[in-house]
Amino acid sequence: METITRSEWKSLPKDYKTIINKQKYILKLLYGGTCLVPVTVIKDEEAKQNETINK
Repeated sequence: METITRSEWKSLPKDYKTIINKQKYILKLLYGGTCLVPVTVIKDEEAKQNETINK
């Protein structure tokens, strides 16, 4: 499962994202075709904190 920020989720066009059974998905190009990939959406502040921890 991939992790993206709220601003990344909001910036995606509605044709490339969906919610199925309360799980968010984005459409990605994988292995020569498109796939729905489940994502976890986190707050922008949490992403900044994770970046500083990983450095």
